[in-house]
Amino acid sequence: MKTRVLLVVVAIFILLLVLSQFIPGLQTTLVVTPSSESALVRTPTSSSVLFSTPTASIPNGLQVTPAALKGIHISFWYPWVGKMGDAISGLIADFNKTNPYGITVEERRLGGEQDLWEQVSQSVLDNATPNMVVAPTEQLVAWQSPQQEFVDMNDYVFSATYGLTPMQQSDFFSSIWNADVMDDIRFGVPATRTGQVLFYNITWAKELGFNSPPTTAADFKSQACAAAHANSSLQQKKKFGTGGWLIDAGWQTDISWLFAFDFNSYPKNGSSGFSFETNQFENAQSFLRDLFEKGCAWYPQNNNPQTPQAYFAGRFALFYSGDLEQISSQFGAQDEANSKDEWAVIPFPGEDGHPAFLVHGDSYAVFLSTPEDQLASWLFIRWMEQTENQIKLIEAEGSLPLTYSAVQALTDYSNGRTQWESVIQYSDNAGTPPNNAYWLEVRPVLEDSFTMLLSPQYLTANIPNMAKVLDATIQDVLTQKP
Repeated sequence: MKTRVLLVVVAIFILLLVLSQFIPGLQTTLVVTPSSESALVRTPTSSSVLFSTPTASIPNGLQVTPAALKGIHISFWYPWVGKMGDAISGLIADFNKTNPYGITVEERRLGGEQDLWEQVSQSVLDNATPNMVVAPTEQLVAWQSPQQEFVDMNDYVFSATYGLTPMQQSDFFSSIWNADVMDDIRFGVPATRTGQVLFYNITWAKELGFNSPPTTAADFKSQACAAAHANSSLQQKKKFGTGGWLIDAGWQTDISWLFAFDFNSYPKNGSSGFSFETNQFENAQSFLRDLFEKGCAWYPQNNNPQTPQAYFAGRFALFYSGDLEQISSQFGAQDEANSKDEWAVIPFPGEDGHPAFLVHGDSYAVFLSTPEDQLASWLFIRWMEQTENQIKLIEAEGSLPLTYSAVQALTDYSNGRTQWESVIQYSDNAGTPPNNAYWLEVRPVLEDSFTMLLSPQYLTANIPNMAKVLDATIQDVLTQKP
């Protein structure tokens, strides 16, 4: 019986090799995964990723011959500027010159995420959307609801002719690959991802008596308070009241702290039932409030405003929170301050010692149109997911690799970038923002609650009721949502 199964598997593999010579788009290249000795990532397993084998039947939208794609022009809107804008523009030019189908991608570079949000939202209302867009996942979810605006890319991903093999799908970090699925519909595929981290001054921490980064929330508090005490003891008025964690109440940091305290009570898919009334939420709030009351967390000074990078380089803060794209600017700030301090980026230390690492970013999506335009759009996106094209975007922005193969191919890039390299290992088990159409309305309310929590006027005794007030406010906001 085992011999028969083995023969069948071998026969299927040979058949795929033969078919790949005749069917455009069928990819049979095996993905090489890191060895078990890799310090960066573990070997991917099929059970950790939502994938399926290519489908034998052909959906109506895929009943398009390659000849029908010749001469097609598809529009693509993106928010990236600077190096990222130049990188994607160069890739589009390469695709237009080299793709075997004769497809032309017409790009429109918008001036950032807010501009993209406004322009695409208006195009949805006007029924004049582009063929493709790349945007933060939460924006895609908002455009997708209440009616389906985007193509379900499962049909394309699982296509025997134009799709991705199970091996290619499992090459993606599971947290990244699974983020764009809602109600079993794949409305997007990942384009770029970044991670929310804590910047940490290793040299200063050692001088304070700490030989390693904090691995628990309690360790974090000890180190932050030691830094705050050290600065308050200095005969420098400009540093009095500083030294610990530079407060940031942005939603990315808020969620990271909640993840650190094992909060995971976000509603699934399209539900509006947000509820923060849990022990984990209260524990996270109590921890941060205590940090603030002890003077171990502080706000930027109005009389001496600086960037977080400058405060960190000047030893005003032992920690500050940010994303991976800020690594390059931190190097610049260290040079400007003539600082020789060694520093690192670390995940948020969990209450139980498990690190919390939030991954978020942009994904590609295809608006509903004609079968030919949809397929042409997918073929461009699939081309963009190739390792060498991923790398060009990663090198432009300093973002996270999407796949294990990209990690391996970035060996030269990672040399000398120990801060960036050190957090890749957390990608597969990373947390992601709520995959929910209401999240754009909810997150400003969450930010307000954390800002209130970390203000001098707030009463610690109100923490047990904070979640109830937050939930009620959220429901009021969502009730007014058109």
